[in-house]
Amino acid sequence: MENKRAPQPAQMEEMTWQEELQELAEQALALLPQSVREFCREKAREIIAATAVVAMLALLIYGYSAFTTMREERAATAVGAALHAAKPQDRIQGLEQVVKEYGSTDAAGQALLLLGSLYDRQGDHEKAMEYYRRAGQRYGAQNPLGQAAEMGRGYIFEKEGKEGEAKGVFQGLSGKKGPYRPVALLDYARAARLTGDTDSALAALNRYISLEPTAQNLDYVRYQIVAMAGEEEAKAAKGGAKAGPKGGAQTK
Repeated sequence: MENKRAPQPAQMEEMTWQEELQELAEQALALLPQSVREFCREKAREIIAATAVVAMLALLIYGYSAFTTMREERAATAVGAALHAAKPQDRIQGLEQVVKEYGSTDAAGQALLLLGSLYDRQGDHEKAMEYYRRAGQRYGAQNPLGQAAEMGRGYIFEKEGKEGEAKGVFQGLSGKKGPYRPVALLDYARAARLTGDTDSALAALNRYISLEPTAQNLDYVRYQIVAMAGEEEAKAAKGGAKAGPKGGAQTK
């Protein structure tokens, strides 16, 4: 009796690959409308290769999406673990590790903001400014997170006695739409008043009232307006008294 030769491993692998390819193509065709699906089956020999390529690309995209989602979840978990650390320095180290390992994730971007805040609380303004700057560059001036980073920079300028720089930051933010605009107007008014620019401070406060007519702190804002207006009137009266009438003696 003549023994039949068993199929070689390479042949078995080739047949398995062909079967898997056909199944993959069928799955891709199943996603198409019925009329298109029937046409594709009629022309299967001609388009099977292209269909398989499209299906494989779809699987690659799905795989990349799953990979990025997994990275985001891991990064978010790492941020949460860092924030639950008992010591501030351990929190900083944990967040810096997130930025290093998961730099392209949203969680890493938020870690930049958190690092700016943590370093600010520790009094390390240089490090805080660096992380706020990186967060601002990452998110941009129109993004609320980018605006939050810019607000952080403005507060550090104030702490360092750089009222002019703080005024510039808050002025820029007060002109941008977003959740920080009302707060930026109040901060701008404060910084402008510190630099002696009372007119800009009053304009910012009045602008705040027009934007937030139902805010709970309106009484305080109106008080600030009245107080600053009174200060300006007193300065004007004092200046007029020192100058005195033309051609006459100064009043005492």
